Amino acid sequence: MKPYLSLVLFCVMTSCQLATTRNEDKKNAVQMLDKSQYSLAADRSQFEQLRSEIPADTQIRNDEKALYAEWMAEEKRTPEDIREKFNSLVRKKRDQFNNQVTKIREAYSKNEKKQRDQLSQELADQRESIKSADVSREKKNEMYEEVEVKRRDFYSEQRQQRDEFEADIREKRKDFEDYLKERTDEFNSELKMYTIRFKEKQKGEQ
Repeated sequence: MKPYLSLVLFCVMTSCQLATTRNEDKKNAVQMLDKSQYSLAADRSQFEQLRSEIPADTQIRNDEKALYAEWMAEEKRTPEDIREKFNSLVRKKRDQFNNQVTKIREAYSKNEKKQRDQLSQELADQRESIKSADVSREKKNEMYEEVEVKRRDFYSEQRQQRDEFEADIREKRKDFEDYLKERTDEFNSELKMYTIRFKEKQKGEQ
């Protein structure tokens, strides 16, 4: 096989491998933002075996209802105390979500740089091979242009992958905020009824 044909084959194989790796990295990164990690429910892991056949979303909702019921049992806590417990938990979960988003972005950026460095080295090696190839000047210019096209395509695709990654992150954040709003509305409704019961009990004790 002629030297420049071997070089072209090497370039094609390398390009396909990098594209596949970038797609998998972006897909895997955002999967870490699973809403089940941010459920407001208490840790009820001891019941996991009994609940194994219950759908995940149903398990989360049951745990959240159990948590509210625990807070509001027997009208012992003041409504203000319960609200503060809820608000504190929401702040904790939002911080947890934000911290994980930061870690995911940092890991993604680190991998982006690694891919750029890898490509730069590969393109440098290809240019050296072209330089020493026993082909015409015109053919060398064509091969150099192919290397440049690969460089431009790589950066264009990497920008597109980053845009898609950030769009996925925004979607996950929206889902998370929607989840918190839904749970907050639900909590406010539960607390309103609890407040009525609490005040009635206070009057009865007086």
